[in-house]
Amino acid sequence: MKVLDHALVHHDLCALRASSSSIDIYRAASDRISTLLIAEALKTLPTSAVTVETPLTKTEGKQVRVDVIAVAVLRAGLSMIEPFTRLYPTVKVAHLGFERNEQTHQASSYYKKIPPLTTSSHVFICDPMLATGGTVNQCIDTFKSQGVSNIHILSIIGAPEGVKNVESKHPDVEITLASLDSHLNEQAYIVPGLGDAGDRTFGT
Repeated sequence: MKVLDHALVHHDLCALRASSSSIDIYRAASDRISTLLIAEALKTLPTSAVTVETPLTKTEGKQVRVDVIAVAVLRAGLSMIEPFTRLYPTVKVAHLGFERNEQTHQASSYYKKIPPLTTSSHVFICDPMLATGGTVNQCIDTFKSQGVSNIHILSIIGAPEGVKNVESKHPDVEITLASLDSHLNEQAYIVPGLGDAGDRTFGT
């Protein structure tokens, strides 16, 4: 697990957490943090050597030429797709929908749409909140069942319980967070957290 230590992330986390932040302030802060998270995760993508002709001469460079899939975990994960496409315009996008049972805190799947995959695809599961880890584990299982082994979790805020759950079941999966918060409360919400990321993003 990696937790970003970046001045701009710390700054924008304050806006995300503040209950007084308007929807436009929340969205802008979420977008900026997501951009930094995604950039950090993408920096280890494999590259291929290329020759580039500049106005003056030829020079050697490196380009990314791998299959990259961003996974929007509905609803909140949709907020991380636009910054992903800005950074990596050829990214393909999968959508996985899960609904949380407020009594059991378990998530059940209601929607799945995934682009064609290969065993060399690099999958980045985007969910702003890593709480219990149950939803993320179901996402990981979905892609591993199709032969994908390069899987990365991107969350703005995570709880120790959720991180432990994911790492115990999938120790080979990387996790990058903007913040590792204190704990989950009795309702399985992250504390101090930021409330419901989907509600705050979409104004519901």
